Amino acid sequence: GPRLLAAFVPSFGAGAAAPVLQAWIEPPAYTAMPPIFLPRQGGDLTVPVGSKLNISLTGGSWAPHLSTPNGHIDFRDLGGESWQASGLITESGPLTLSRFLSTLGTWNVTVLPNAPPTADFPKPPERAGKSLETKIPWHTSQRWGVASLNITMRPAGYPDLPPITLPIPLPGTPKNATGTLLPDLSPHPYAGVEVEAQLQAKDVSGQTGNSGKIRFTLPEREFKNGLARAIIELRRRLALHREAPTDAANDLEALALAPKNFEGHSGIFLNTVAVAALLRTNDSTAGLDEAQQRLWIIALALDGALPEATQQALDDEVKALQRALDQHDQGKLSSADLAREMEKLRQALANRLNDLARQAMKQGKLPQFDPQAQRFSAPMLDRLMREMEQAAHEGRQQDAQDKLAQLQKMLEKLNNARILSPQEAQQAQQNAKAGRQLQGAVQDLTQREAGLMDRAQTRTPRPMLPPQFQFGPNTEAPDTDQLEATEESRTADATTQRALRQALDALKSQLGGALGQVPRPLNDAGRDMDAARDALIAGQESSARQAEGKVIEDLRRGGQEMAKQMSAASQQLAIIPGARDAGDKGDELGMDPGGDSEGQFDPLGRPLRQGTGGRAADDNSVRVPTEMEQLRSRAIQEELRRRGGQLDRPRQELDYIDRLLKPF
Repeated sequence: GPRLLAAFVPSFGAGAAAPVLQAWIEPPAYTAMPPIFLPRQGGDLTVPVGSKLNISLTGGSWAPHLSTPNGHIDFRDLGGESWQASGLITESGPLTLSRFLSTLGTWNVTVLPNAPPTADFPKPPERAGKSLETKIPWHTSQRWGVASLNITMRPAGYPDLPPITLPIPLPGTPKNATGTLLPDLSPHPYAGVEVEAQLQAKDVSGQTGNSGKIRFTLPEREFKNGLARAIIELRRRLALHREAPTDAANDLEALALAPKNFEGHSGIFLNTVAVAALLRTNDSTAGLDEAQQRLWIIALALDGALPEATQQALDDEVKALQRALDQHDQGKLSSADLAREMEKLRQALANRLNDLARQAMKQGKLPQFDPQAQRFSAPMLDRLMREMEQAAHEGRQQDAQDKLAQLQKMLEKLNNARILSPQEAQQAQQNAKAGRQLQGAVQDLTQREAGLMDRAQTRTPRPMLPPQFQFGPNTEAPDTDQLEATEESRTADATTQRALRQALDALKSQLGGALGQVPRPLNDAGRDMDAARDALIAGQESSARQAEGKVIEDLRRGGQEMAKQMSAASQQLAIIPGARDAGDKGDELGMDPGGDSEGQFDPLGRPLRQGTGGRAADDNSVRVPTEMEQLRSRAIQEELRRRGGQLDRPRQELDYIDRLLKPF
């Protein structure tokens, strides 16, 4: 049989070239996976559905054939005994490449399905404590990543009413994420109404998935004024289409017929009559929305809860800037117009800060000040504004959006900000400067300790036996000058280590007066410094290096605890008096927005949280590197190892490469 088959199958003699096969699979773009090359000997493969198979065969005059679970794929003749074929992989099964009566390769392919994203509510939504915010837990997942997540809320039993749709911010495009949304929906006409909520997720490939529907009641504001409660109830009935606009206008006019209800509130009375006229003349959707918004303001005014004009203007400018950033990202708004919107927000913020300062002045908390010559500023807010403007100017739209989100969180705490007098601001600046000097001293100690460790790596240990017992007659005697130089270097480092210990003791004394207590890692650093000094005196280089490494780690952790303790002393957002240009006083004061570490990130882009000692938070915002990023990281490591093996490079560079590779 084989001999008869060989008569019909081409054979390759000594002068003939074997066919060259190149086969690879291109995963869909939404997976962000690199190409997958098919091994020549065959094997098992796992690929996403919709991947593109490419095969190129060179050599031989017989046309090849490719069999897939979807059927046969024809090859194109490229001329010169070259063939090429491509097709999509949508089903699992064997891929068989054959020519005439011989098989060139077989691969068993398992297809990963691209299922739609899933979304659900881990817990029922509820009111967030005593606040007016709605606590909405959510969870979403998809094999290749979720691009967006929204929640839709519609009054239960009213399928024709317009819903409330809120976007839920996601940390990039996570494959599995859980979080909580905390919107304040008390100003919405649906507040106090049972709503039916549903999550809608969209993955990176464009597929959508919905969660199950869940019912809960939106939190509502409790009005103390009876007339305000009546107006809010009328507004709710109007929004739910339980009352016609003309009937609502009649009700408002009936309320206006009792002047005692508006005694001392002539402006509110006029606005009530104006809203009634609006409902009679304009029953369009825009007219009804405007009437409902004005009814909300009237109710707040009657209840004595109307926000100040500067606060309302600030909120409006934040929303306007959010829309401007979205339009600029879509190419619908120029950079010059975006810059004007940011300047409007900066001016609205300045007006609000000056308004808060005037209130503090009326309460006797601040001396008189001239708004024309002096303004009050919140340094951390100013710094966020500058970072947001720079990100938008450089085209980093996502960073600009993130900075605006941080700014919104800080503005929520603005009314509870700590307003400093000029004397208090100066004292706070001096304290912050002293704190920075202490942190700089810890960093300097760390750098000097690292220098001792680098020198210890270049020295050889002290010989444990005399030279006459260590070297035979045929052994070259050691260089006496080299031994003496090594001993001098070791003695100098021991002296330096003693001086660093004394400097650390002085630093701990200052910290005790400034913070009340010394971070424990700094006490550990003192003991490790003593151990390193003793090892240097004894000539034990290995023990000295280990002790010096512990000192560096102790100083690093001590610096982190120092920063956390110093930020705890300034947990409130601070408003300080200053000139027209506040400069970088926020950095000088070292004040942390709201007392936590929101807005701070580690070098890998992971958010830091208070109480973690400077470590990244263990939440779903940590993005696992893709396979392509892992390959790039591995290539960098291999290049560093290659350079580290080139001993002709400068010693300083080799030591630096060694420190880079030490974590790996």
